[in-house]
Amino acid sequence: FTHSAQTTSTLNPGFESLGVGLFCWLVTASTGYEPALVQEHFREQRSLFRCDDASVFTDEPLLLWPVPSTSIGALDSKMAPWGSWANTGVFLRAWDVLVKEGKYAKRAWTVKVDADTVFFPSRLLAHALDQGWHGAEPVFVTNVGAYVGPIEVLSAAAVKTFEALRAPVCDHFVANSGEDGFLNSCLGALNITMREDGSLLRSTKFPGDCGVPSYVAFHPFKTFSDYAACLGNATVP
Repeated sequence: FTHSAQTTSTLNPGFESLGVGLFCWLVTASTGYEPALVQEHFREQRSLFRCDDASVFTDEPLLLWPVPSTSIGALDSKMAPWGSWANTGVFLRAWDVLVKEGKYAKRAWTVKVDADTVFFPSRLLAHALDQGWHGAEPVFVTNVGAYVGPIEVLSAAAVKTFEALRAPVCDHFVANSGEDGFLNSCLGALNITMREDGSLLRSTKFPGDCGVPSYVAFHPFKTFSDYAACLGNATVP
């Protein structure tokens, strides 16, 4: 696809009354390092569980107990030539369930995060308020020049457009694609406005880099100790 983000001031009917709330979600396998992180997020009520509403999608919900979660079937994906997973089909199943649940339509912003992303919902809300972004406008938020998978931010109106037009416009591109690349290309093809935020995500493996309060999220932190260290550095008064 050719990315052609266009600025629009048109508000999507039905979303004008939305506040600045967040609906957040993630996909996690029931094995590997992710489940323990998600369970800790739930116990500590951090990351996506500090949003106004949240959903977790997985292959075996019982293995994530006590985290409330929904099965979307097997999460198996093949390794793609670019060195990451061709996992678009998995995430589109999550999107289908997410849309049917309808939680996103009650909040201004829908945010997908990875389990190993240290994420501060309150900072995202502050950025949205400071920039004057509105959930009734079909927009998606990116780092400057790049849309990245560890945190994906769409307005409620953008999700509605994605839901309605994804299949005819974008689904032929699903095969052999990664979900972040697919979503970036699809949103561009749908002419959903891109808003750049240079402080949306800091890519780092060093907990000491997490002390910059302007950033909404930091990634990747895959172990309990590294995640906790980043979180601690980010929340020092």
